[in-house]
Amino acid sequence: MQKYLLTMAAAALAVGSMMAADVTLSAGAATDIVGTLVEESQNGDNVTAEHYQPVTSFKIGDFSFTFVAGEDAAASQAPALYHKNATPTIRLYKSSEMTIAFPEGVEVGSITWNLSNGKGVDNITVSTGEASCEIANKKIVWNNTDKASSVTFTLPAAKGSDGNNPNIQIASFTVSAEGATILPPEPPVGGDDLYNGLNGSSDWTLENVTLPEDLTYVWSWDAQYNCLKASAYANSQSYASESWAISPVIDLAEAEAPVVTFQHAVGPKNMSDEQKNYFQENCGFYVREEAGEWVKLNVTNWPVDWTFVSAGDLDIAEYAGKKIQLGAKYMSTDAISVTWEIKEVAVKDANHSGVAIVADENAPAVYFDLNGRRVAEPANGLFIKVQGNKATKVIFK
Repeated sequence: MQKYLLTMAAAALAVGSMMAADVTLSAGAATDIVGTLVEESQNGDNVTAEHYQPVTSFKIGDFSFTFVAGEDAAASQAPALYHKNATPTIRLYKSSEMTIAFPEGVEVGSITWNLSNGKGVDNITVSTGEASCEIANKKIVWNNTDKASSVTFTLPAAKGSDGNNPNIQIASFTVSAEGATILPPEPPVGGDDLYNGLNGSSDWTLENVTLPEDLTYVWSWDAQYNCLKASAYANSQSYASESWAISPVIDLAEAEAPVVTFQHAVGPKNMSDEQKNYFQENCGFYVREEAGEWVKLNVTNWPVDWTFVSAGDLDIAEYAGKKIQLGAKYMSTDAISVTWEIKEVAVKDANHSGVAIVADENAPAVYFDLNGRRVAEPANGLFIKVQGNKATKVIFK
């Protein structure tokens, strides 16, 4: 019987569930940076290095970071990433928000901000858990008391007890298990994608069923965040609408057990229960046989607070051997509207795994992240090492 990589990896994680060491996430290791690049400038003897401001998102290892500037913040007070400095830093100012989303399957116990500088902050607001500010010791410590998979930090708007406006410069983060466990993730389906869309561009068709007179569109492609975005909120009010985003025709002639996955996010932040219920009941992801009737799929994971999450593996096995289309339906009323974002739509065959384990125990070591993606040069994080028929967890600093 053929043994598959992800099954073995999950088993190894289940056996050893404790994080072996703390992980350091350095500002200088940021990748996939999205923001406005500001060129190096000089004013007399003062040189300001190239940096991103505002910075809206990036990744450090498998941890995802997103940022929101405070209301009425000046351009110079937007969150920034000074990646070219001798000591790279993330800089936050009054009312700035920073959200850290953890890798799938990782339960974080605590995060310590290691500051290169800080002032004007006596306390910060957190979406979950507890935080303490030790600015004199150049650190802020957050404890994950609720076993959350992400956390949002908000700096105060007012000056601190030192009389300064909030200004925090973060050189790195220390992530610790603190007794938390590493949960084995659901093994993602393998094999080559039968379809892969909304990755940096859109080939989907946008169809409006109900388009308000005051709006020119509902669905649109957001080049900044590389996603399809739907919203019927404008001019400080909601509008009644119905609009569809529809994929090209996807041929499942060779598929045996196809599933569809995608990433999605929703806002505004801190949605009411009424907004959440309306969104999950009236917006949805659909499939149809080419030229057939739409059938709503059972999305198992719904997002909150602008954080992208996987919708789960949506079973479309009954369409094996057929040609299909996928559709995202957005609806709103004059009283209720949200903003829905979708990206990275993929159709895979669950009966075909991507990589088989080599039986030779002397085979070269191969590394994967916790989502099952192969990593050529692992650094700064927790990875799965597969060598022959043995899979173990390793930490790289």
